Amino acid sequence: MILNHTFIILWLAFGYVLHAQPTVQWQKTFGGTKQEYARDVIVTQDGGYLVIGWTFSNDGDVTGFKGVADYWVLRLNTSGEIIWKKTYGGSHFDWPYDAIQTPDGGFIIVGYSRSDDGDVLGQHGDKDAWIIKINASGEILWQRALGGSGWDEAWSITLTSDGGFAVAGISDSTDGDCLGNQGLAQDYWVVKMNQDGVVEWQKSFGGSNFDRGIFITSTTDAGFLITGEAGSADGDVIDNNGDQDFWVLKLDSEGNIEWQNALGGEGLDVGSGMYEVNDGYLGFGYVGSLNTGDVSFSYGSFDYWIVKLDMNGQLVWEKSYGGSDADWLFTGTIFEDGGLIVSGTSLSNDADVSFSHGYDDIWLVKINNSGDVEWEKSIGGSSSEACFQLQKTPDNGLVLVGFTFSTDGDATGTQNWGYGDLWIVKLSLDSVSTTAQPNTNALKLFPNPAQDAVTISIPGELGELQITLTNTLGVPVAEGQVINGGNFQIGALPSGIYWLSATGESKRGGGLLEVK
Repeated sequence: MILNHTFIILWLAFGYVLHAQPTVQWQKTFGGTKQEYARDVIVTQDGGYLVIGWTFSNDGDVTGFKGVADYWVLRLNTSGEIIWKKTYGGSHFDWPYDAIQTPDGGFIIVGYSRSDDGDVLGQHGDKDAWIIKINASGEILWQRALGGSGWDEAWSITLTSDGGFAVAGISDSTDGDCLGNQGLAQDYWVVKMNQDGVVEWQKSFGGSNFDRGIFITSTTDAGFLITGEAGSADGDVIDNNGDQDFWVLKLDSEGNIEWQNALGGEGLDVGSGMYEVNDGYLGFGYVGSLNTGDVSFSYGSFDYWIVKLDMNGQLVWEKSYGGSDADWLFTGTIFEDGGLIVSGTSLSNDADVSFSHGYDDIWLVKINNSGDVEWEKSIGGSSSEACFQLQKTPDNGLVLVGFTFSTDGDATGTQNWGYGDLWIVKLSLDSVSTTAQPNTNALKLFPNPAQDAVTISIPGELGELQITLTNTLGVPVAEGQVINGGNFQIGALPSGIYWLSATGESKRGGGLLEVK
């Protein structure tokens, strides 16, 4: 038997130095006796925060509720205390997704509305993309309901170099404001507007199946990047790998396609965002594919996924991060060093996820520009948490928002009003080095290739480690202990994929082993 294609040291928490993790400076919950989530946070020009979410409540911290579900916006100071809070919407569902601060100090908020009363004027039918402009005090300056007779939503917004903005989302309408639908199913929908909310152009992209635009950002050439998911394998979508793909579109300033790439495997793969870097693009999302198509390796049912593309949209590298359970990546922010901090929610408590407070946690990961993990941290309590947006702060920290159902762990001291509250967490990064250290404590595998057996060597500095080799069903096939620089030998392995883990006090590591 020959052992080859050995991927040991793909992931090692002691293969690089894990620096001090970020620390929670403060955290607060807001809500009522029903349910509240935060979808976005903006670090405002005065150093405070604008938090955008939705609410089903009409009590607690929520006043002025319009009906069913409303846009809920909170203006907070630097300590997270409320300056003002307002609800926007009508008597039906009104659901925000994203916001930007405009140069005049105001804000534009995008989402969707099923209302045709209250603050919502000109609704076309079913769901409309609903866009509101508010001033710094939260007063509505203008609003636009955009769409047709079908299902239309605005998911993301970006400022443009000409002083306007562009919105990306989904549409299955073929009338009203929506023209050019590709196949009577939901398409990526991109709308370019001037600073007063007047539509300059709109376009649909996709094919005959379900395609959802989730994130848009402006590029240095005055064009746009849009990421999301595509279930189509026709129309604008070329080379879909199966089910839903992480689909990237590069548009010019007029909304013409310059290139596109459908990334993924046979499963559900979703793009949550992408940023331009000096030598290409860094994208992030989550994958449900297991070692097929563009996905070289994944740990469990869903994993965080980072992709690097060149300037022409071609895949340079991709990496998965997570554990044996579901890990969904929803948001990320780019750093000056070309790396990313990404977050979402994780149900795992193994592999890359070093700790779980219980059930699903917010999982935060710092990744350098080569895709190596520099640090990771779980934030939460004994119940359920998720992060939908994070931003860098002027004091070299982070602020993240989402929801929590907990009142313990990192949410200790908060009041959970009902079915989950809007949660904001301020983190300090001052104690965290963002420079990867040389790999001085890596596991060594030999010989490679090997005949019948493979030996794992543990450097002496690592002390006592527990070695476990697990097959794809999660069943351990070999276990043992190594102390202070010893070796561990594994032999007579059937062909297949195995996960090697090595754990000790404050240390852990592992990697993928393929036996052919």
